[in-house]
Amino acid sequence: MSVTERNPRDTIRPIRIEDVEHATRVLAHAFEADPVLRFIIPDDADWQRVSLPWFRSVLRSAVRRESALIDDRGQGVIVWETPAAGAGLARQLLSTIRMTGLLRHNLGRARLLSDTLRSYRPRRAHWYLAYIGIEPGKQRSGLGQALLDSLLERADIARMPVYLECSARGNLGFYNQARFHLVDEVTIPTGVNTWPMLREPNPA
Repeated sequence: MSVTERNPRDTIRPIRIEDVEHATRVLAHAFEADPVLRFIIPDDADWQRVSLPWFRSVLRSAVRRESALIDDRGQGVIVWETPAAGAGLARQLLSTIRMTGLLRHNLGRARLLSDTLRSYRPRRAHWYLAYIGIEPGKQRSGLGQALLDSLLERADIARMPVYLECSARGNLGFYNQARFHLVDEVTIPTGVNTWPMLREPNPA
């Protein structure tokens, strides 16, 4: 099999500390137009200032917890929390803002999102899929599926459900194919939509 025909799954590995800076840029690029994140940080200059410290903090923590994967070409990254009772994207940002002092004027938006989604999150132990990001020029190559499959295999072994908050209607089919079911469609008071989804582990 040639390099171009290689199964993307064969290239997936745990992220290492030396990957953090590159992986930080991958996530910042991948989520630059994400509607939910840009609801929290709508200003372009603010995004440029906060996105790298934010994702860097997330990834350093993930390296310590062994809860992030990257492909060996550095084109895609997936990050999760394990277990994640009550965790969520907005809470991660709140923590980063408090730790770094960045964008304190955006705390209200992050709090609003976190408070709105709190009731949809599973109360039992679960893994929270925080980020799956592919370099914009490398999307639709099968890499996102390979990253997700690698995570779900680990979750199945651990017998853990996986919860996520999908930020784009167009991605619902991608997650449905992986046996995530829609919990609800949530409209944030300002009009931004997000879709909580949950996947039970495969039967043994």
